[in-house]
Amino acid sequence: MLLCSFLLCQLLGYMSGESIKASVGENVTLPCNYDARDLGRHPVCWGRGSQFHWDCSDKVIKSDRTAVTTRTSEHYLLLGDLDQGDVSLTIRRAEESDSGTYSCRVEIPGWFNDHTRTMTLTVVPAPPSPLLIESREVQKRSITVHWTLLFDGGRPVTSYKIYLKHKLASWDTAVTTKVSNPELTQVTFVNLHPAKIYNLRIFAVNSVGISESSNVLTVTTKEAAPEGPPLDMQLEALGSRSIKITWKPPRADLRNGVLQSYSISYKEYDPVGRVFKKWQHQSVRATKDLESIVLNNLKPSTMYRVLLWAKTNAGIGPSSTAPPCSTLDEASVAATVKSTSTASSSETLTFKSMEVSDAELFSDGNVITPNELKGFLGVENIGRTVAIFFCTLVLVFIFRGRFLAKDSAQHDENIYDSVQSPE
Repeated sequence: MLLCSFLLCQLLGYMSGESIKASVGENVTLPCNYDARDLGRHPVCWGRGSQFHWDCSDKVIKSDRTAVTTRTSEHYLLLGDLDQGDVSLTIRRAEESDSGTYSCRVEIPGWFNDHTRTMTLTVVPAPPSPLLIESREVQKRSITVHWTLLFDGGRPVTSYKIYLKHKLASWDTAVTTKVSNPELTQVTFVNLHPAKIYNLRIFAVNSVGISESSNVLTVTTKEAAPEGPPLDMQLEALGSRSIKITWKPPRADLRNGVLQSYSISYKEYDPVGRVFKKWQHQSVRATKDLESIVLNNLKPSTMYRVLLWAKTNAGIGPSSTAPPCSTLDEASVAATVKSTSTASSSETLTFKSMEVSDAELFSDGNVITPNELKGFLGVENIGRTVAIFFCTLVLVFIFRGRFLAKDSAQHDENIYDSVQSPE
């Protein structure tokens, strides 16, 4: 009896005991093949449940020698090469309800010639599939993102994990946000920094586990006006009509974008009214790490106040200032230029002492006129210098008079001695 059963199974070509395991949402292929090159193409059917020797039970799909003729759902496909005898069953996006026994039967003419194969499929739930995320709105300090859940893995999603970081930073340093509402599909991140590049990714979580990462979203926030003023601003008087301004850009983390230009405002001080006059304005393009500009056509011996701002395409930042600076007076500049010119063209001179008579001292060629004194000493020192000059002259005459008087007395005494007769 056992021998007959064994022979019968061989005649039927019966194969059983094979198990296949798959996750919810996967495409599962149940293999079934026969030698179509020798036997030719024959009808085939797939059924669920125990195999009957003369037909497929609970058919899910059937084909004739050329194409599929019937099937219970688009869920079931025959994707193999029928010319090669590949009649494997593909279950698209398998569900837990697809678990069970499946049988394949190739109908070959003749007694007990059908080729059959039976297997057990087990479909288990899985973590959710990766999310698809996209940006919806980008502002200076906020980003709004939306995501789509493609498949929950056979178990409801319970939460989402969102990771946000700067582009050049590691994901280990990312800020993590947990969204506990599984119905939520959009979120807005606030308190971000303007003109910065951010990376963002999201994971979905269900009772089985966590999904793989979503696509990585790269977003650049919009520019804003600088938050910091220009640094190390300094003023330097170059002459009687010009002042040089030097400065450095604001701190990099406070620029909030690409610096486009600088605005300079300056105004002169009125010492009579003790007020500053109206502002005047200039601008210069931002080009380097150390910037400078020269204000020209200013007034001599005049104090100026200067303010400086950095600008991006989004606006202007806070101002930077320096202590007021005064232009030089024209006389000092002229004296400096004359002194420098004389020094640069002079040679080593040897001075010899010489006696100068009163007539020579007061000759027309040696008298220093007030204009010459003004050009040499400067406007502010003329009065004091003239006073010193005349005081010195008076002293010279006083001491010279005393010396002459003493010399005359001595001369008279000598004459007197020579006139008297000896005793």
